[in-house]
Amino acid sequence: MQTLFSLRRGARSGGARVFLAAGAGGVLCALLLFLPAALQLSGRSRAPVRVWAADRDAHRVVGLDGDLIVVRELQLAWPVALAPRVDGGLWVLRSGNATASFGMRLSSLAASGVEESETWIEAGEQLAVVDGRDALVVEYGTGANSVDRVLRVQPDGAARVVLEDAHLHGLCASRGTVVVGTTDGRLARYEASGSKRLLAKATWTASFGALAEGGPPGAFFALDTSAQHRLEFVGDDLARRWSVPIGFDARHLGVVAGEERVWVADVNGSRVRRYGPGGVLERDHVLPAHALDHPVAFADGVLVATPGAILRVDSAGQPRPGQGGFAWLSDLVPAR
Repeated sequence: MQTLFSLRRGARSGGARVFLAAGAGGVLCALLLFLPAALQLSGRSRAPVRVWAADRDAHRVVGLDGDLIVVRELQLAWPVALAPRVDGGLWVLRSGNATASFGMRLSSLAASGVEESETWIEAGEQLAVVDGRDALVVEYGTGANSVDRVLRVQPDGAARVVLEDAHLHGLCASRGTVVVGTTDGRLARYEASGSKRLLAKATWTASFGALAEGGPPGAFFALDTSAQHRLEFVGDDLARRWSVPIGFDARHLGVVAGEERVWVADVNGSRVRRYGPGGVLERDHVLPAHALDHPVAFADGVLVATPGAILRVDSAGQPRPGQGGFAWLSDLVPAR
């Protein structure tokens, strides 16, 4: 089933460049949060984008290079979630206001930053990419009997319904299929074509808040965001491979590309951890900031978002130069 949504073109680009030399402790946090931009860039990128950041309250999406210097800036109202494409393009899920429940717009941006299409949906916040190009987005309460839907949207705005079910939340592409997790403990794998064919299902005692592909083909990580606060590693058959309690409230997963390793961050505290094969705790760092989220595996360490800054630590937990000056960071993702 395929439905065409309205398209609207238009995007603007600009640039701002900031270099932060971070110290330790409170000095690091203060610099990252308050140091203003020092250099203005032209609209043309001067280095490849390594990571994308959504600055929701500043109405912009910024691309940062390997030194976390801003090399791209796209003006877009209320960006809340990002999903890069293999062709250099970018999906941006945007809200009508500062929340994820007002009514959403899914914008497809070409590698040049030009908006290719805009798809209007109802409330949603989960965003992924399938086959390197098409967006997957959860739309809440718009299916039959007010259940949720997963839409697959092409860059030109053409959309189809992949599945309909109640309590949908976690979402990822996995081996060319779509895997969803629900807040009442169900995992399910569907064909990504729009046939709505169910390939596998399982029921757990959990509330799945985030899923992310990682490890062997078909495997993925799942966050149980119930009071159990568990990290699960799940096989192609939706069976548990390993499970560990992480001891804090994490909301997003930062997978190390091509490996059975993943970072999690404490949204109510200052701790970031990396788990490896078998659920072994490999890294455990306490950072000089609070409310950490959106971990991204980066070089030999990790990036994490705070409301106003990106922090960076190396594999030993030592601070590295980060980036500040954000109004409200709502997402942080690695570029493809």
